[in-house]
Amino acid sequence: MGVLLKLIWYAVAGLFRSRAALQTEVLVLRHQLNVLRRKAPKRVAISKIDRLVRTHLSPHKDAPIRRDVCRTGRVLSLPILGGLHHQYVRV
Repeated sequence: MGVLLKLIWYAVAGLFRSRAALQTEVLVLRHQLNVLRRKAPKRVAISKIDRLVRTHLSPHKDAPIRRDVCRTGRVLSLPILGGLHHQYVRV
């Protein structure tokens, strides 16, 4: 209960803070963000060869069940949502 009262007190007291105090807090928070951004690891640059190798190694990686490619029959496209999407069915 004491923590809740403390939180309410800080919220009410925050309504009456001076503009200079608010600007100082914003300045401190921006400084903390800049420091954290400097410490964050840099983004890894992916080259064209990495993308090429990755696409050839992962065709069946995310598929839950492997199945053979069916090359017989005809593929029929059924429009869904007024033609915005299509469902493909082999007939």
